[in-house]
Amino acid sequence: MSNWAGFFIFSPVSSADSIQDIYKEAQSLKKLKHKNIVELYHAFVEGKQLIMIMELASGGEVLEYVEKNGAMEEPEARAILFQIINAMQYCHGRGVVHRDLKLENVLFKDTSDKNMVKIIDFGISGVCTTAKQDKVDAGSIAYMPPECFTNASVTTSPALDVWAIGLMFYAMLYGTLPFYSEDESDLIQQIKKNNVYYPPEIPVTAEAKKVLASMLEKDPAKRLQLIEYITWDYYRDDDSQHNKKYIAAKTAHAHLQEIEEKKAEEYKLASDLNAMNL
Repeated sequence: MSNWAGFFIFSPVSSADSIQDIYKEAQSLKKLKHKNIVELYHAFVEGKQLIMIMELASGGEVLEYVEKNGAMEEPEARAILFQIINAMQYCHGRGVVHRDLKLENVLFKDTSDKNMVKIIDFGISGVCTTAKQDKVDAGSIAYMPPECFTNASVTTSPALDVWAIGLMFYAMLYGTLPFYSEDESDLIQQIKKNNVYYPPEIPVTAEAKKVLASMLEKDPAKRLQLIEYITWDYYRDDDSQHNKKYIAAKTAHAHLQEIEEKKAEEYKLASDLNAMNL
């Protein structure tokens, strides 16, 4: 099935398993009504094709935007983070865990408006209830949390989505994922063992780093819960309050860069003088 949301999505139905998978997505989407989730209006089988009539989101993937433009300014990334969190808190409150959140599955509503995003592709979403929890058996490795590689019986929980949201926020702020390797085994080891590195050349507020550290907590029992996050100042601050903090962080970062550059110049001058004296 295409990851693009559109008015008509045609999906080949080749087996009973495929039909069940497709209808699982349809059932998940139909009951979700949120401004930041692409809405499924209708789905029906025509021959060997499943036709899904969905809300149009034509603005392109957030991933493509980051790849083309690089890291976002923090206020822009924060605005997208809020929309993702609001949508996923809505889902979690209804027992639905996405399980495949990634920047490819977050679209801008349209090409002229980069302020609203829509989450797509609930094809592997799990239903998380006290009675039954789906085993985690799908999703993109780069966005999967450590527990998926250390616990064979790990079950679906909101903590899976929180980790992925943290990765997406990091990628928007820094232009890359914190864990990356072309080698699958190496990537898994990084996810399990490596600490998150924050590139010093990019100015980011201390509050944003706190959010990242809390979402990218390797122990799922200690990982930030979305209901907890919305009580934090980083969520509650209005745009003007946050912008003041971000400008202060940028100013402090620029001042530190000037000091570092001055130290480097002084060190070079001292080295040149020592060489001349020799």
